[in-house]
Amino acid sequence: MKDFKSEGVLAEIRVDLETIKGDLDGDGADEIAVKIACYPTEGKVLLDQAFLVFTGHTGTPTFMGAVNARFQQQTSYNRVGIVDKLQISPSTITSDELVFRPDDAECCPTGRAVATWVYTSGALSFMNVRECGEDDCS
Repeated sequence: MKDFKSEGVLAEIRVDLETIKGDLDGDGADEIAVKIACYPTEGKVLLDQAFLVFTGHTGTPTFMGAVNARFQQQTSYNRVGIVDKLQISPSTITSDELVFRPDDAECCPTGRAVATWVYTSGALSFMNVRECGEDDCS
């Protein structure tokens, strides 16, 4: 985990050194998704988390897009979910989100959602998101 801080900034970005790999553009070579997280400088509650997707076919990393949480339910603090896991396959990324339900504490989402992203014509785009039931998040 690498932390980035700036003087006078109210939040810090942390880059997780673990990566998710998969062939997004269908060329037989894996792309890499790197997890980033945003925390308040004086606290431990995760504010946001996303994955940045890169290709490195030319030997130089090239940014393809960002996968962030998309499901939002009305809560007293109006938070979107947190991207928890990612799966990369040709032309598609599926992200599992931790979802804040109306009665959840700001620290602790209890719901789940699944979002789908598509890669076409050189662009990564959000397609849809659905909340999961108690036992169904496939």
